[in-house]
Amino acid sequence: MLSQREKMAFKEEYDEIDDGKKKGTFATPSNIKSKPKLKSFEDKVKDAEETKNLYKKEASLLSLKYKKMLEDKTLVQNKNQLNLEIESDVLRQLVDLGTRINNDQNEQEGMGSMTLIILLLKCNLLLRDKINDLEYKLSLIQKNGK
Repeated sequence: MLSQREKMAFKEEYDEIDDGKKKGTFATPSNIKSKPKLKSFEDKVKDAEETKNLYKKEASLLSLKYKKMLEDKTLVQNKNQLNLEIESDVLRQLVDLGTRINNDQNEQEGMGSMTLIILLLKCNLLLRDKINDLEYKLSLIQKNGK
């Protein structure tokens, strides 16, 4: 059995531990404040994803408009002021989108420029195919005409 003196020694140690808990020296769920930080981090991630989705939608719409402009068969001399303004507006919107993506801290550096470059390269391939088709048809006409 423990003597009264030994019991007192242990009691003092337990009292020190209890006092430590009361003073907040131990980490308890009530004094951990990481939940608001975690929530704000999740909100930031959610906002970044929403912004990225908006960029994708806007890029898709502007890409379609740009492709339609390239497929337009109206001769330059037959275009009116409205057509020219629409074309310049689409180009301005594309450049603005690229600039916004480039300035976005959540995007990789230069992603706005890369988006525009990819669009232009794809359109170049479409135009190449169209030119090749026209050259082939012209060569057939020339062979049949001789």
